[in-house]
Amino acid sequence: MANDNNNDGNLSFVEQLDPGQSFWNIKVRCIKKWRQSYRQDYVFIDEKGHQIQACVRNELIPNFEDLIKEDGVYVLRKFGVGVQGDLYPVVGLKKKINFYRCTSVTPVEAFSGDPYGFHFWKFDDINKGKAVEVKIVDVLGRLAWCGDLDIWTTKAKETKRLIFDLQDLEGVVLKCTFWGDFANEFHKYVSSNTQTNEMNDKFSTRIFFNEDLDEANKLRRSLIAKGDKEGTSTTLTQLSTQTNYPLRNDFLVVTPRKYVEDILETEKDKFCVVLATTTTLEPEYGWYYIACRTCQFKVYSKMEFLTKASEIPEGFEEAPGESMWCVQCKNMANSMMPKLKFQFKVQDKTGSVSFILFDKEVMKILGISAIDIRDRQLKSDDMDSFPHELDGLLNKLLAFKIKVSAYNIDNQKYVYTIKQFTDDPEIISELMENDDANDQDIPEPQVGEIDTDAASVTGGSLACEVVKDTAIGLGKRSNPDLNEDNKSFVSPGVSSEANQDKTSTNKRAKKKNMKYNA
Repeated sequence: MANDNNNDGNLSFVEQLDPGQSFWNIKVRCIKKWRQSYRQDYVFIDEKGHQIQACVRNELIPNFEDLIKEDGVYVLRKFGVGVQGDLYPVVGLKKKINFYRCTSVTPVEAFSGDPYGFHFWKFDDINKGKAVEVKIVDVLGRLAWCGDLDIWTTKAKETKRLIFDLQDLEGVVLKCTFWGDFANEFHKYVSSNTQTNEMNDKFSTRIFFNEDLDEANKLRRSLIAKGDKEGTSTTLTQLSTQTNYPLRNDFLVVTPRKYVEDILETEKDKFCVVLATTTTLEPEYGWYYIACRTCQFKVYSKMEFLTKASEIPEGFEEAPGESMWCVQCKNMANSMMPKLKFQFKVQDKTGSVSFILFDKEVMKILGISAIDIRDRQLKSDDMDSFPHELDGLLNKLLAFKIKVSAYNIDNQKYVYTIKQFTDDPEIISELMENDDANDQDIPEPQVGEIDTDAASVTGGSLACEVVKDTAIGLGKRSNPDLNEDNKSFVSPGVSSEANQDKTSTNKRAKKKNMKYNA
């Protein structure tokens, strides 16, 4: 919505921007920034995935140059919208954002849309000339060949040139050329194989090397699978050495692996990884909330706000009774949107537990947002039912990174918030292999007389589970590495966190093997 009266509350989307109006406000993510001799340019993307080019004229560059960084999220207020008249526009939109002296830039954290909005072209279509009219395209491929750095001389000047080949999953090769400083920097990267993840030229191109992007990870996994199937071991080895990307590190190296029973018994707040299958949605807890578009936090009615706010903002008493308020922004929420938040159960071999999932993570696997669902419900006049789109999450084996908080522990609340999850087959396969290795290490117990105080029998089951430690002939042996103070196994040279994981595994092994004939 436009803001001719300089009211800077409402936030718009790119599709709503109109050159016929004076001032606008919007929330965007900066995906590209570059400097020309006479102006500063940006490419922004909104939460609906729409891109727009923006420019700052030369005399205003000092006001904004240090405020806006690539990959940052910002609320822009009081800017103008003009007609796109550039000779070589970067975004195929007939309008662009113009910064004014009165334009304000506010950094924010939350962004629920696609981070880059890639639209990758098939190499075959580019080779056939179908992209000539588009001019600016996104491509994704493996570096198959790289030539030497050449000196290219023309009558006007001398510059550097680098020719290289990209290859897609079908084996189609795309011939590419870098010029000038960009060619020099790319040649350095290829020659030294440094850990640089991206590189920018002085214009609108942006290059990512082995970046942790969903699209790049999917291509990498597909190429590895294809190389394994076709027996191309060289390609497979090269790609496998590149799979130590941040997501893999987070799930397999940095964050400790836990089972459901472990997190239910945790006495310290921590992050952990759980491998489990989604089983049941819990519609009784709802599926969305109304959020402030600026910060993504839930908004409240005036009465609810009074019970949650630490201080009452100016103008609160005069505000309409039906107004909604944001505790995070400490102000009335003029721009709001629905955000997904729903609860469901997962299960592994030790038990089941409830997790809470939010909008951003759902988008990754289902490709749908709360806005999409509400639009569909409005069109079908079905506003009250639990959305069937969420059924697509069921019966999937996923790796979850969750937060066991002090609130969970102190209040014995066994519902945990998902910080991140993945269906990456490499990560899941490695987690499963680790599970199998732990199971193979479990020793066979020596069973003696059963103490009825030491076991509980559930229903008609032939298995009983030890619920407290008693000497019942389990074949206990003294161990020089056993710490007598806390009765935990201490491995030399291993961190306390790793020892806790091993202790947890031993407890689980004991429970797994305590089965007896009736």
